[in-house]
This record gives sequence, structure tokens and C-alpha cells, in this order.
Amino acid sequence: MMDNSTSIYSNVSCILLTKETNYPKEVLDNINKYPFGEVLIGTNSPSPYLKHILFKQAKFDTLAYQDDDAIIPWDKLLEQSKP
Repeated sequence: MMDNSTSIYSNVSCILLTKETNYPKEVLDNINKYPFGEVLIGTNSPSPYLKHILFKQAKFDTLAYQDDDAIIPWDKLLEQSKP
């Protein structure tokens, strides 16, 4: 990660949702590499549409949604999202 990466993540709310009781450890380990401003986790979700509730609860306007079966290279993705 670049030295200025904290500024990229600090105003981003990362939203995680799963139907499982616990969020997958491998994905959480990846998320923890990045200093998101906040991470909201929903478990035992009967519907993927419940992510919208977490979106509304987010502190920041910029949202990063992480599916529970993928590892996302957030450093590359957020770097590309800069204006």
C-alpha cells in the first residue's frame, strides 16, 4: 500500500453482508489490511436486499460493498476511483 492510502480509505464505509452466522475469516482478514473509516457487518441475512439498511446506517457517503465469497484488491480499486 502507498503511504497516502489512509486518506483514500478514511472516508469510506465498508459494508459486509452474509447469510452465514459468521463472516468468512479469509474475507475479514483481507478487509483488515485496509484502514476503512468504518466497517459494518451484517450476518444471518435472509436477503441480499438487507445491505441497503447497512448503506443507510453508514457514516460516510462513499461505500465499499464486499461480497462474502470474494477477495477484493481494495488498494487497486479505490486508487482507480480517484477523480
